[in-house]
Amino acid sequence: MNTAVMNSRLTDSIERDLLNRALDAQNTLRPVAALKTASLAVINGVRGLIQFAADVSNAMDEARSRSARFSGAQW
Repeated sequence: MNTAVMNSRLTDSIERDLLNRALDAQNTLRPVAALKTASLAVINGVRGLIQFAADVSNAMDEARSRSARFSGAQW
């Protein structure tokens, strides 16, 4: 082996220390926080869907109203 490869290898203690630091730095998954985030996402999705349905309904009502004005029909 050449010297560059030998010098680039980690000793067991350094490797263990780096591994422990990496494992300690990871965020642990908190089920309550994950459930809260997921439920907020679902709630926001439902709110968006309801708002979209209301916007479509309003647009349809407006279109019917404009159409009735031009055709002379009663709405």
